[in-house]
Amino acid sequence: MAVAQWHLHNGQITQNIYGHYGPQLVAYILHQYYGCRVTEPLLFAQLKEIGVEISEGQLSNILIQGKELFHSEKDELLPAGIIATGQVKVDDTGARHQGQNGYSTIIGNEFFTSIVSTESKSRVNFLKILHGANPRYLINNDAADYIETLKPSNWLVGYLLLHDRERSMDAVELAKFLLEVNITAEGEIRLVTEAALFASLIENGIPRTLECMGTMLANSMPLCGHSVGSTRRGIIENSFHLMMMHVKQLSKFAENSGSIQRTTRLQDNAF
Repeated sequence: MAVAQWHLHNGQITQNIYGHYGPQLVAYILHQYYGCRVTEPLLFAQLKEIGVEISEGQLSNILIQGKELFHSEKDELLPAGIIATGQVKVDDTGARHQGQNGYSTIIGNEFFTSIVSTESKSRVNFLKILHGANPRYLINNDAADYIETLKPSNWLVGYLLLHDRERSMDAVELAKFLLEVNITAEGEIRLVTEAALFASLIENGIPRTLECMGTMLANSMPLCGHSVGSTRRGIIENSFHLMMMHVKQLSKFAENSGSIQRTTRLQDNAF
């Protein structure tokens, strides 16, 4: 009677191996799906055709699991892009999903694009998006200046400076601070929240002269140097002005050309 013998072998798995698959195959799968828009069923069929032993479940895991590095890179993209360029274009779109309103905010320029989906469309939401994954709040002179810009001579400006806190807070700490200083009205809470988010952005390197162009920022953001209404209106007015100048130049050219032709014909008839 034969007795089975088992041997235990210890070894170190090569780095960057995802399950049974190496980094080149994983990179190819991700590029096909996200870069080339190949659907998962077609990608599975393609892999089977070229001889890759993989199940549908394994393929799905490669596509959706273990993507923390990608999420981390995405979170770092927006603040780095803003600080590097100092100018962004902003737009948003909304849709209902499962009976709930949702919004996607697009921020970017010719060098980068960041798309963030949230359940809100407000100044607070936009400022949180600029912060990235971990919004922070700061009460200082920049926060007071923000309120003064939106609400000149508001009592909150001087009141906040009396309770100046030169340290960063999270959302829980900010809520506790607002209770401590007896700021409980909804509108006042919203305004101070915006101001604290704004001050924290400035503290972390977002330029004060940030130029924003986009539909959701018109007449609403002290952070942004240009509002949409004035920007679009200026573009339209300038375009119209240039067009009219061009039409006048063409008209003068046509008149001059006509005069030259008439003069030439008169001279020919004279001979």
